[in-house]
Amino acid sequence: MRHLHISAGWQPPLALSDSTLVNAALTCAQTLLAILFLVSLSAQASDAAPPGVEWSALTVAQQNSLHRFQDRWSQLPPDRQTSLAEGTQYWLTMTPAQRIHTQAQLQRWHRLPPEQRSVMLDRVREFRTLLPPAQQQVRDQFQRFSRLSPERREQLKARWHALTPQQRSQASASLQRMPATHND
Repeated sequence: MRHLHISAGWQPPLALSDSTLVNAALTCAQTLLAILFLVSLSAQASDAAPPGVEWSALTVAQQNSLHRFQDRWSQLPPDRQTSLAEGTQYWLTMTPAQRIHTQAQLQRWHRLPPEQRSVMLDRVREFRTLLPPAQQQVRDQFQRFSRLSPERREQLKARWHALTPQQRSQASASLQRMPATHND
């Protein structure tokens, strides 16, 4: 199990220790929502355009799920064909509960204003640039935040939203400076 330990002499900014956790948790929550959306609907972008997928190469289950695209399948861009095929294959492996959860997340995603979606996609891109230990630290912070009671999470969110942009920036910077060590 991975734990964060603060080295001797490190001092959190005054009244920002909980804010650091809130910042990491909120960012991670939004990032995970965007990742779920991206994984469900598209393949990761690559330098070379992926080859398209022939309709006949899809399984019967994929064809059934994608039937509304059948008439125009050959006109879709190859990367869109690949994205739909992979997303549908992923969908077909989900349990009914996972599908319901994913549908709710996608509906939530579609209700977001375009600006907020853009911010979330930027955070996904930023998350992907982190080294694996830093990505794990973000995940750990999110899990820690998720284990808090709903009341405590709301308190921390309210404190976070009450901070000025400068205070938020300081809290984020202090989180990035916190050394992490492994305890197994």
